[in-house]
Amino acid sequence: MSSVSTLSDLFDHAKLPFRIYHLGRRVMPCSRAHFRAFEEEKIAWESPFKGEARLALVIDDPDGQVDQSRIWCLALPLDEQGQLQPAARDAFLRRLLEAGLEASLHSEEDGQHDPMKDNPLAYAPDMMARAMLHAWLCHDNSLPLSEAAQHVARYIAAPTADDAPEWSDLSVQGIADWTVQLTTEDKALLATQLPQLEDHVVSALCQCLEHAPFQHEALAAALRTRTASDEPLRSLGLRAVIGTQTETACQWLDTLLTQTPSVEALAIVSLRGWQHLEHAERLPVFLEALAAHPDINLRDSLRDLALIPRLRLPVIMALQQASPASALGRRLSEMGLGRY
Repeated sequence: MSSVSTLSDLFDHAKLPFRIYHLGRRVMPCSRAHFRAFEEEKIAWESPFKGEARLALVIDDPDGQVDQSRIWCLALPLDEQGQLQPAARDAFLRRLLEAGLEASLHSEEDGQHDPMKDNPLAYAPDMMARAMLHAWLCHDNSLPLSEAAQHVARYIAAPTADDAPEWSDLSVQGIADWTVQLTTEDKALLATQLPQLEDHVVSALCQCLEHAPFQHEALAAALRTRTASDEPLRSLGLRAVIGTQTETACQWLDTLLTQTPSVEALAIVSLRGWQHLEHAERLPVFLEALAAHPDINLRDSLRDLALIPRLRLPVIMALQQASPASALGRRLSEMGLGRY
């Protein structure tokens, strides 16, 4: 396979259908065209996290059985421009070519040629990420709503009904399956039912919804109302809402920035709501809030934001324009960056 120089080439050459999913800032589908251009070092990774492109490479099962799909979770290192550092990917590719792709795909059966064994690129997502990845796979394969998700739908529709499922019987996987397949009607229903739902269910819903951004103003407003006055739920509500392109998300962020946001709140905005920082007035305020916390590693935080392609230039410009007397200007000076 002399023409094989990328993972995309390898699977295309083998005529194996595959999918790519983001595992970094959120669990979401990624287009194969973006992945190919990234592998060919033509573009930066669209959703970097901690200097890596964290992704799931899913090789579809020929019979359409999602549970039989081969899933390789990888963390590919990025350079200072957010583009692929190809050496580690090339080593992984060589491993696949030397072992043989078929042998690598059936490594669990023969106990050999496992491409993820002792692989420095191997990445282990947490339980919620795994649940959301499985939910997205079912959604993208147009599978019917799982039985567990149907239980969630029945509970949401009438949580206090005599025949409603017990909230404690609802599974995280069922909630994940339900959230990625929400219709407009489902979102409106959830918005009206939130006050009646148990805290544990609201918590799980928020953790799933942050990976399935919903563009529904009433639901965003209802989530903010339901979680804002409850300390354990507030951060989860923010995580679920801040990634949406809703007025509620913008208002919540602007309110946070007029106060003294916690380190956790700033991290949530950076991780889930960075799109809202593409704003000439909001970004400098956010960076100032980061700099105001002496225990935040400002260098790493700035690098993480600047690796996002759409934020790179705005972040650099904001740093260049920072007043030397501001918290941001002083921190930059302490780091020996002056006016960046």
